[in-house]
Amino acid sequence: MLHRILLVAALFLPAVLLVGACDGTEQPGVQVQTEDVRVGTGRAAAARDRLRVSYEGRVAGKTTFDAGSFTFVLGNGEILAGLDQGIVGMKVGGQRRITIPPALGYGAETLRAASGATLVPSGSTLVYVVELLDNSGPAGG
Repeated sequence: MLHRILLVAALFLPAVLLVGACDGTEQPGVQVQTEDVRVGTGRAAAARDRLRVSYEGRVAGKTTFDAGSFTFVLGNGEILAGLDQGIVGMKVGGQRRITIPPALGYGAETLRAASGATLVPSGSTLVYVVELLDNSGPAGG
């Protein structure tokens, strides 16, 4: 259970560790690459929408380091900047492969498990497969 909590929390660490990449500021010349695996038919995701997703995260060319599901507000810096960018426009029911360059992922940080084992080496390109499960529309407040 603790391992699952740490992995899910890993999505939120960049907001603290990589302020420049996760505070909503643009990274000139740095972009995510997206590929729709399946196009959804529901409501399209836009900034400030409350979304529920399932995901699998991999270091490019390697094994899965994280997988699960969670709810967040798009564009609030609650997740990796690359995911915030790559999810925009997805429709409910859709699945998208998002390739995230280091500057929009964990950057120079090394993400480690509680045991100290390296999950994501510094400078890694990440590949997430994300399915948009629900879009509740604009978050209140």
